Amino acid sequence: MDKTLKFLTELKDNNDPGWFLDHIGAYEQAKTEVSDLTYLILEQLSLLDSALDSEIDVNRFISTLVVIKPKKKPPYHTFFNLSISPLLNGGNEPVYRLHINPEGSYISVLFEPDVFGLQVIRSFIIKNFDLLQKALTEAYSAGFMLNDVQAGVLPKGYQTGVIGENYIKLPFYELRCPVDLYKKKSHLIADILTSFELAIPFVEFFRKGLGLR
Repeated sequence: MDKTLKFLTELKDNNDPGWFLDHIGAYEQAKTEVSDLTYLILEQLSLLDSALDSEIDVNRFISTLVVIKPKKKPPYHTFFNLSISPLLNGGNEPVYRLHINPEGSYISVLFEPDVFGLQVIRSFIIKNFDLLQKALTEAYSAGFMLNDVQAGVLPKGYQTGVIGENYIKLPFYELRCPVDLYKKKSHLIADILTSFELAIPFVEFFRKGLGLR
């Protein structure tokens, strides 16, 4: 990912339309590098998660790819976000994500249900808290950490001391794990897939909670 990281680093220091247009070739090379990496991740990830289809066009399959648009007024984004998720179940499927940023890249697994789905999952957590803890333990062993920065107060109807209280307070569920994008591509993909594999029980927990499996 050297081309992508180099371009993003330089863009941060030269975030204006003139510089961007002078370096549009480097931008296109970065987009190609990101797309190629996504195809490789999807190909391998589909072997671990049967809900994914490696044959689908990656440009359709990536639900969120934040790109820098030449005609957009600065400041431009100085990172790429890509997400891989089954095109199923009205968007309630957990999402595999990669955040590409020279100042700190990471992979994550994000489950951000709608209001009804969140209510269902909270009830499921209370009834199956041991399964959630087991899934988190496996994910933590791969270097994931729970993103709880947006934890709020207990929702209406829940009392202090409820099982899984800290998780009931969350508006979404995301595990993050840092990755070194300066590694050789083959080693990078191996690291990403090894980590994602240990996060699959976390993914399946939420699928089961919503009756998707």
